Amino acid sequence: MINDLRNLLATTSFPYPMSNTIEVTGVNLTTVCYPNGNGFQCRCEERFALSYDSCVLYTHCDEIIQGTCRCINAIPADGQFCQPQLPPKTELDYDIDIEVTVSDIAMINDLRNLLATTSFPYPMSNTIEVTGVNLTTVCYPNGNGFQCRCEERFALSYDSCVLYTHCDDIIQGTCRCINAIPADGQFCQPQLPPKTELDYDIDIEVTVSDIAMINDLRNLLATTSFPYPMSNTIEVTGVNLTTVCYPNGNGFQCRCEERFALSYDSCVLYTHCDEIIQGTCRCINAIPADGQFCQPQLLCYPNGNGFQCRCEERFALSYDSCVLYTHCDDIIQGTCRCINAIPADGQFCQPQLLCYPNGNGFQCRCEERFALSYDSCVLYTHCDDIIQGTCRCINAIPADGQFCEPQPPNTPKTELDYDIDIEVTVSDIAMINDLRNLLTTTSFPYPMTNTIEVTGVNLTTVCYPNGNGFQCRCEEWFYLSNDSCVLYTPCDDIIQGTCTCINAIPADGQFCEPQPPNTPKTELDYDIDIEVTVSDIAMINDLRNLLATTSFPYPLTNTIEVTGVNLTTVCYPNGNGFQCRCEEWFSLSNDSCVLYTPCDDIIQGTCTCINAIPADGQFCEPQPPNTPKTELDYDIDIEVTVSDIAVINDLRNLLATTSFPYPLTNTIEVTGVNLTTVCYPNGNGFQCRCEERFALSYDSCVLYTPCDDIIQGTCTCINAIPADGQFCQLQPPSTITTTTPTTSTSSPVTDITTPIGNTTAGPVTDITTPIGNTTAVSPTSSSQKPSPVTDITTPIGNTTAGRDRNITTTTAKTTAGRDRNITTTTAKTTAGPFRNITTTTVKTTAVSPPIQSSNTDFTVEMSFKILLPFDQDLANSSSSTFKKLKSPIEQILTEHYKTLNGFVAVYVLGFRSGSVITDFRVETNSVNSTEIAILDSKVAVALKTQGYSVDPISFSGVIQGNQPFIKNYDIIYPGTTLQLTCVVPETMQMETGSWSVNGLPVSNNAKYSITNSPPTLTVQGMSIDDNGIYKFTMTQSIFTFTRNESISVTDVVPPIIQLNKLAINVPCGANENIPLTCCVTYYLLKNVTATWMDGSVEISSVQTITNMLCVSVAYPVPKQCDTKQLTCQVMVRKASTTQTFTDDVTIAFFSGAPDCKDPTTYGLGKNGNTSTVSCPANFTGSSTAVCENGNWTLVEDNCVFSLIKTLELFSQSLSSANVSSFVHDLRTTTSSYTTIITQSPATISSIVSILEKIASVSQNISKTSMQDVLETVSVLVSPQTQQSWAALNSNNRTQNTSSALLESIENITHSLSSNSFTINTTNIELIKTTLTFPFNEAMNSSQIFIPSQGLPNNTSITTIVFTTLEFVLPARTTGNTMNNSINGVVMLAYVNETINNVSLTFDKTNKTKGNNQCVFWNFKVFNGIGGWDSTGCQLQSETNDSVTCSCNHLTSFSILMSPFVPESIEVALNYITYIGVSISMGCLVLCLIIEAFVWSVVTNNSTAHMRHVAIVNIALSLLIANIWFIIGAAVSNVGQSTPKNACSAATFFIHFFYLALFFWMLISALFLFYRTMMVFSHMSKRTMMAISFTVGYGAPLIIAIITIAVTAPKNGYFRQDDACWLNWYQTKALLAFVIPALIIVVVNLLILIVVLYKLLMRGVGENRQSEAKNALVVIARCVAVLTPIFGITWGLGIGTMVTPANPGVHIAFAVFNSLQGFFILVFGTLLDSKVRSAVVGRFSFLHSLSSRTRSTSAGPSLSSLAERFRRRRQTNYSNKRYTLTRRSFEKNKMFLLLILQQV
Repeated sequence: MINDLRNLLATTSFPYPMSNTIEVTGVNLTTVCYPNGNGFQCRCEERFALSYDSCVLYTHCDEIIQGTCRCINAIPADGQFCQPQLPPKTELDYDIDIEVTVSDIAMINDLRNLLATTSFPYPMSNTIEVTGVNLTTVCYPNGNGFQCRCEERFALSYDSCVLYTHCDDIIQGTCRCINAIPADGQFCQPQLPPKTELDYDIDIEVTVSDIAMINDLRNLLATTSFPYPMSNTIEVTGVNLTTVCYPNGNGFQCRCEERFALSYDSCVLYTHCDEIIQGTCRCINAIPADGQFCQPQLLCYPNGNGFQCRCEERFALSYDSCVLYTHCDDIIQGTCRCINAIPADGQFCQPQLLCYPNGNGFQCRCEERFALSYDSCVLYTHCDDIIQGTCRCINAIPADGQFCEPQPPNTPKTELDYDIDIEVTVSDIAMINDLRNLLTTTSFPYPMTNTIEVTGVNLTTVCYPNGNGFQCRCEEWFYLSNDSCVLYTPCDDIIQGTCTCINAIPADGQFCEPQPPNTPKTELDYDIDIEVTVSDIAMINDLRNLLATTSFPYPLTNTIEVTGVNLTTVCYPNGNGFQCRCEEWFSLSNDSCVLYTPCDDIIQGTCTCINAIPADGQFCEPQPPNTPKTELDYDIDIEVTVSDIAVINDLRNLLATTSFPYPLTNTIEVTGVNLTTVCYPNGNGFQCRCEERFALSYDSCVLYTPCDDIIQGTCTCINAIPADGQFCQLQPPSTITTTTPTTSTSSPVTDITTPIGNTTAGPVTDITTPIGNTTAVSPTSSSQKPSPVTDITTPIGNTTAGRDRNITTTTAKTTAGRDRNITTTTAKTTAGPFRNITTTTVKTTAVSPPIQSSNTDFTVEMSFKILLPFDQDLANSSSSTFKKLKSPIEQILTEHYKTLNGFVAVYVLGFRSGSVITDFRVETNSVNSTEIAILDSKVAVALKTQGYSVDPISFSGVIQGNQPFIKNYDIIYPGTTLQLTCVVPETMQMETGSWSVNGLPVSNNAKYSITNSPPTLTVQGMSIDDNGIYKFTMTQSIFTFTRNESISVTDVVPPIIQLNKLAINVPCGANENIPLTCCVTYYLLKNVTATWMDGSVEISSVQTITNMLCVSVAYPVPKQCDTKQLTCQVMVRKASTTQTFTDDVTIAFFSGAPDCKDPTTYGLGKNGNTSTVSCPANFTGSSTAVCENGNWTLVEDNCVFSLIKTLELFSQSLSSANVSSFVHDLRTTTSSYTTIITQSPATISSIVSILEKIASVSQNISKTSMQDVLETVSVLVSPQTQQSWAALNSNNRTQNTSSALLESIENITHSLSSNSFTINTTNIELIKTTLTFPFNEAMNSSQIFIPSQGLPNNTSITTIVFTTLEFVLPARTTGNTMNNSINGVVMLAYVNETINNVSLTFDKTNKTKGNNQCVFWNFKVFNGIGGWDSTGCQLQSETNDSVTCSCNHLTSFSILMSPFVPESIEVALNYITYIGVSISMGCLVLCLIIEAFVWSVVTNNSTAHMRHVAIVNIALSLLIANIWFIIGAAVSNVGQSTPKNACSAATFFIHFFYLALFFWMLISALFLFYRTMMVFSHMSKRTMMAISFTVGYGAPLIIAIITIAVTAPKNGYFRQDDACWLNWYQTKALLAFVIPALIIVVVNLLILIVVLYKLLMRGVGENRQSEAKNALVVIARCVAVLTPIFGITWGLGIGTMVTPANPGVHIAFAVFNSLQGFFILVFGTLLDSKVRSAVVGRFSFLHSLSSRTRSTSAGPSLSSLAERFRRRRQTNYSNKRYTLTRRSFEKNKMFLLLILQQV
């Protein structure tokens, strides 16, 4: 039975109808369980499998593959039987490094063998597998350490090789052995391919004072072996000593080394000191300021005692040089190619010129690719043609040595054309004829010089004396303009607005001009109505005659002509009024005929006579041609209520006798009226019956209780008046019928013969349709009653009239004793031809409800078996047996299936034999096979309770998917890869299905790729051959899922031709073939023919066809090395024409060895050659490279991603109808290939062209389509495209691409639908809404405000914000501002009304100080490439974070920022800062060294000790701050994102040590104040030190920690996109430095004032002369010392904040602030006399130790004097014997000494 079931399912056709709404779309046998010993074994059918859990739980009896098995040893208790197999899941790859420690070396070999023999991938579980294991590094003990060696194909990095000491060679920056185990875990890595090499030429100037060093350098270079490696990636390939400069009197003399020379310009500019030979010299009297030193000259080699110089190929030395310097080869034709000396006169090799004796002289010819100048050709008489200003042969040997020069590349120069008018005055007419003859016989173009030629001379106008004036006539092919003809009186006819003769000489110089080609101009047609009032009837006849005889068109001017004049209407007096009649071919409209009373018949809605003059001016119009008008059909239902039944019969008779169509007006006619439904009172209610050919729907029959049989899902009688107005409808043609009965009891095929056609004329078409499983009953059967067979012939339409019919329904209904007739009338606007249709249908008893199209996601056609003998009455849906069985089954099915998730309806379709097979259909939006299986069981149980024996395992079904395939492209393009994804029920998504194309199964191969979960078919290289029906089938449990759909490829994309080479270079005379390939992509390759052509000769080629057609040739190198051009000719055959497309290959030839070699891409070439080749795979177009310095350099890349190129070609025929599908495909492509597109400038430019085309055809763009457009644009403006846009904007040919992108988006915006919506993408935000004033909308980093302006209601506004256009749109502006940058988002705003006032607010991107300007993008400036313009916009306000602009128009806006300080000043500031910081750091280091050197000498008392402690800490703080300043500058880059961690650390330490600097300055000032004001107070050294270090470092540390703790969490600690320093704009963190610093500066200034005042006051009145002098010295010293120490220079920093645009303040601050270390050294150390004395004393002490002598005559030292002074002071204080004046004097000395000690 299982095999029978398999066969049955294989032969059953699905979907299988169960009822008129339910069909079984498929039945699958999934699992078969057999008894197996003590239990069962269950096996899955094909394409089904069990889950991993079931395999493990029930013991699998086959292998578990990809987490599934197909056999288990038990029946699943949970009902989890076999499910459709799923496609492989998405894989995630992990690389895992494992270190293995072993003590036995054999284990390593075992591991190698194990890995070599292990098959990968290796499964770890059902979801994890190991794809490969590599042994990379093996480390062995080696003496005191380890040695690590890499396995094959692995290597260590250069850093590891150097760090851990490599034990083999470093090759290409890698090694394979090191002498340590890497501590960082950086073991061997896979070896990489060799890197690309870059060549750099570096000039080095070396300054030496010893001439011997130059010779040493020469010897060093001569003995050094090159190339010389510098690192693993850098090597020096050669070093040449070119120029040596010596002092020479007042200046220098520079001489070139051997084989080098100076250019002519350098020789003249710097005064040459030897002869200029051939434009070069080898000695000048100055060092070149421009760095243009000696350049290579001639290749000369050492040869015994001298040198031997040889010429390169195609060069030779002159006869004089050969004789003078002893030639070392033969002198041939007066030249040689080798001499035994370096020419002293600089006469090196020249291009060879072959000169032969020629009669009395010589004839010289140039070698190939060399030519003589135009001057030489003329001077020495050329003996061949002068072409492009050069010749290759002259009749003399050039005396000036100007031999042949290389010919320039054969690229056409830019030509400028000039038209020159010349007036010639002659008195003899014969001269004019001579001039004509001269011009006729002269050959043009005529060369004037080597760069100027006359392309043609025309005699245009000849003027002769004519009586009192002149007559001017044009020569042939010339004419005068209409204005000149009219102005100067024509003497011939004016034809087409021109003449050839006038009676004057044009005063404006507008003589005859060339006649333009006969190209039709654009014509504009105007219809003009003229009313003419005449009193004589004869004038009308004259007018008719005039119009009849006038020839049209009739010219009025040279640009205006009358194409025709028609007399349309003539109105005559008629009694009390007028009668107007139309002329022939004219008529009046129906409205005019009715309004003004027609005086003839109205025919086809027009008349030709009315009894009035039309007041509205609507006179007779031309009669339209007899073309059928567009018809609109209307069905009108009319309910008629009547109380007399006779009225209904009368209505029937009236409709039967009325001829249709029946005209209501000239444009409306009734094509038919039908009586459809008649309702009669019936007891307590009504009974409604349908008229002939009409029926009620199945729903109405069931809802209102049918009073006759339901046949084919319809009935003709119900027991109620339909409350929903759904009366009888016209019966559709029968879709399921059978033939007449036969004697057979079973007939698998039923033939249906339906003649359809025109009953009056035309052929009859027989349609035969097989219908399966239909039973006809034998009329002789005794046990069963034969079913009657009824022949129904239904005439539809009017069989006598030749016009189309429309069916109209009339229904009679009665209510409360009165009949109510309901009539439905159908009106058609215009009648037209039709055909009468007579349908003959033969019915049998086997009828099922019609299969209706379903709007649900899934339709399930199911069946089950009732174990009863089959009664033939069950085949007749109208039989009571059928109805009796159907009703309870349908009720039970509905009761149970309505609980199904997504349930819509269930219908019984019919019954079949084989017991009683019940077919039913379930319509649902969700399918769960398990849920349905459970419901099937419940249905079986419920039916058993009703007495029906149901086979519970007989349930099966087919699921028909109603949702279309999900396609990656809405439009299928040729050559693209199509992906079809089938929407299957959720519970079947893990199963495996099968695909078929046009009925043939497909599998994984080069063409098709099948994946599961979800089921997806991928088709490579779509073409027209792939058109057809694509079907997916899947089986799960008892169900088979199926979905099919028609797929076709668009045919509007033209063929794409791709050549492998477009311009190549080949060695002349090479014995080889040139491989050329031409490939064509087209949707219908069988209609394509491709051939290679050499001129008009076809080249034999080899053709291959895959997804494209390719023709290949091996073109042999010709003997004549002239540039060749070959053509690939592609011919496409279409229905009636053949189109031809061509593409060319240019082959250039060169002689000698190639300079550039790239056999894989650009081929061979000499320097200067150009090569153009095809693009790599998946790209279309070409790339061009130039051979430079032995390498191919890419100069132009036109490679467009192939899919984008296909879309671009399709867009050329794009229409508004398919814009929606096209933009979806464009979005799909850009999203799928983002990486490829963003890295290809040519592809981006191509997409912009596509967007321009979309913008030009778009109409009423929906939100979905706009979303697709913006998603595409978002890819184009993503940060990954920055380099591509830089390339596009720097290329003159593509620099308008960014402007075109913005303009296309703006134009698309104009076509948006009227709905309001919002779209957000990664880089773009769009809001479309209705303006409500005042309008205020906040968007991404921007805001727009529009005040009330009196615009119409419902005015819509569209705003788009772009966040990444700063690198897309170049910052070019119409102003003169330089170094601009976009400093905000770009906002595009559009309103279809005029806006005069709008306010825009932008958040600043860069919040550093700068000039911000409000601008909009002007598409017209810069010759149409677009740029920023500020016209109509002004800056309204600005804060630290935002800028508000006010504009008087709408478009695309943003803000531009330019720096406050010019770039030149910034550069100067940088130099000043870095030089000053370097000097400062050097001074600080020197200061600390001096302090350490003299510390023990100068710190012998507490005052001096504290002063020097402060100086040391000030210097140390500033030194460390400067170091961190340099670190911060290194890690930051102004204008770019700053690294967070590094910059935070730098900012913290700079802040801390700068604060420490100021606090130690404060300590110095406080200590001075303390010693000055409290002379007798004494504080211990330890206390002073504790206070100093606590304040000096503790206070700065607290401030710095609090600052970073408060601001860092807000990302506002340091400046973003700027130098590493405290933030100002976001958090004002800079105040944490400014406030303490300013307070300290103020306090120090106050202390300075107090100290100076105190000193002055103490010196008053005592020892005035000496004390005043000392006071002045002290004041000057204090001002000079304390001011810079206490940080006065930092006050300039405030100036930079107050006046940031003042460059002087910036420079002054930079100078003074960067040189603080210098100030500290000078004023804090060097100006201290005690320090100086200590330094001198140190050195004097050392000197005295060496000489063992000391002068005893010297006076007391400064220290001894100070010591005496202190002792004297102590004595005076202790004895108190001195007077007040003496004490005052001593105090003054003490104060001065304190000050000096501070200094």
